[in-house]
Amino acid sequence: MPTSSDKDRWSRDHDKCVSCETNKIPHQARGLCTKCYNKALYEETRSDPEKLAALQARWREQQKANPVPTDRKSEQNRRHYHKKGKK
Repeated sequence: MPTSSDKDRWSRDHDKCVSCETNKIPHQARGLCTKCYNKALYEETRSDPEKLAALQARWREQQKANPVPTDRKSEQNRRHYHKKGKK
């Protein structure tokens, strides 16, 4: 059972990112913040096209299994292309 001190930790096993040592950016995986994790993933896949293709195939399968509803897609697009306060 988690204790109150566990809830205050940045991640289950780390107090901060093992790469950049920040605790301001949320934890992603492997002891890395989201920024450092994405950078590490890019470096890994850039040098290994097969790994990149496998990750892309897995992502496509996840998108097929859990598609975003059409009305939500249009809402996301509307917010993306229209700045606040302008119609």
